Amino acid sequence: MGVYVNDLNLYDPSRELILAQTHQSAELQLALDQEQQKYAQLQEIIKKLDEEKKRGDSLLYAMTPGAVADRRRKGITALETCQVLRRHTDSRELL
Repeated sequence: MGVYVNDLNLYDPSRELILAQTHQSAELQLALDQEQQKYAQLQEIIKKLDEEKKRGDSLLYAMTPGAVADRRRKGITALETCQVLRRHTDSRELL
């Protein structure tokens, strides 16, 4: 045998507390469900990003020499890479 909201006095403060708690619980459940959906979407986006990074790396290494690709992968700018390679090439010509 359970107690129902209608069993409580219409002007009883505990009735309002129970109703407010039920409403709050439903809102929290809805917020939790939305966050779980966002998390699943974020995981999918991260997976796609990793795939694109792998594709980009394979393309970079296929198009450029390994030393240049390694420097670019480390975040060294193209201009710095070109200057280093030019100095290296110029010093070989002197020999």
